[in-house]
Amino acid sequence: MLDAPEKDEDGAVVPHDHAQILNEDIMVKRVSQQHLVEVGDGLYRVSTAIFSQSSDKYRGSSINILKVIENLGEEVEAYCRRRGETVGAIALTAGAIRDEEGLVGFEPLEDDLAHGEIWNIKGKPKLRRLLKLVNVQFCDVEVVQEAQDPDRE
Repeated sequence: MLDAPEKDEDGAVVPHDHAQILNEDIMVKRVSQQHLVEVGDGLYRVSTAIFSQSSDKYRGSSINILKVIENLGEEVEAYCRRRGETVGAIALTAGAIRDEEGLVGFEPLEDDLAHGEIWNIKGKPKLRRLLKLVNVQFCDVEVVQEAQDPDRE
């Protein structure tokens, strides 16, 4: 398991770049129907909305850390499907997030021990670059990666 992150005076995890999360480590992001945009013929693409910031004071975006899921003895699809209205999952490396000046941290929750956060990923250009690097782990619909139109979400 990863070392516990630093918390502020209110008990919230402070944005950090966790030293035990290596650049090659895989971060998993659950996909809900609201993250999918139909592009025609029953095909979908993942919207940049998948990286929406939370409403807490540090405005992170939730992820799951694959090596923690595996250390828990879990399979990624089963782990992700237990949480919310998951229709799929995408994955990318911590290094890809860091290449966009993002921080990749660990924020275990009582009901989600593999939970992490990414911070400092703001702006459509960064989000679009990240989406070009993701791999679809599993999905209930067919997801395509297509050239990103700068005027699209």
